[in-house]
Amino acid sequence: GHGCVNCLKTYQYFLIYERLRTILLDSVVLISLYVVDDKKLDPVYISKASGTKLRNVGNKWARFQIENFEQNSQPLYVFANPDQEVISKPRGYVPGKDGYLEFLNCNLDQRNK
Repeated sequence: GHGCVNCLKTYQYFLIYERLRTILLDSVVLISLYVVDDKKLDPVYISKASGTKLRNVGNKWARFQIENFEQNSQPLYVFANPDQEVISKPRGYVPGKDGYLEFLNCNLDQRNK
């Protein structure tokens, strides 16, 4: 997220650790959903699950995360295959680059099976 301290720490790992950066650039499609984005939605959306009004982009992506992954943590990393099927348990913030490398490698192995 734009102001998420844990997100910013994680991005620093990705950018400075060559092995992580290489995997992200060469082996996956990285998609970021910002749950703190206050850009207004026009028209206002209504969540099917909760019936609440989603007035901005951040509300929309936060609701997506809650409805699809039953979590609302930032950052949250989810591995999915090209058919948009989740292939492993989502991972939240854990400090340290080695855990992220293990997470990526395990998911790449699973994807390639």
